[in-house]
Amino acid sequence: MIEKLNDLTHDCILEFDENIKSFDFLLIADVHFDSVSCDRELLKKHLDEVVERNAKVLIFGDFFDIMGGKFDKRSSKGDLRPEYNTSNYIDNVVDDAVNFLSPYKEYIMFISPGNHELSILKYHETDITKRLAKALDAEVGTYGGWIRMRYSFKGYGCRGSYKIAYNHGYGGGG
Repeated sequence: MIEKLNDLTHDCILEFDENIKSFDFLLIADVHFDSVSCDRELLKKHLDEVVERNAKVLIFGDFFDIMGGKFDKRSSKGDLRPEYNTSNYIDNVVDDAVNFLSPYKEYIMFISPGNHELSILKYHETDITKRLAKALDAEVGTYGGWIRMRYSFKGYGCRGSYKIAYNHGYGGGG
């Protein structure tokens, strides 16, 4: 379970059975899902491994490339997947991402925006990070912030916590 404490902090609460020795997370950023350069086979391989390990996924910005819109000065039709060459480009990309990630929905806990998503919010007034997170029942983060991981083991009373600071960094676009 993950919950928002304030605009910059999320609390991730994990409770484990006493026989658990370790727990895995997949931390990813800069997937650029809709780019022709995105290796979707590799992404799927990693997500399938998440399922095998019963791990959790946290996405830290630029899941989308989303630079193929007709008003985007960074746009290059050569970098656009053919299935997205439509009049409702942004909607198609978001819908495709939801379809791709839906089999992994129960494992994806958190999604934060990067400079590509924030550019779409700024110039097109739609929050594609929030749309994706809502469809996947994931918590939405900000460009940078903190995640506090709190864990406990059933039957042992053993517990602890650690903090993860994240920031998508400075992107030159948008």
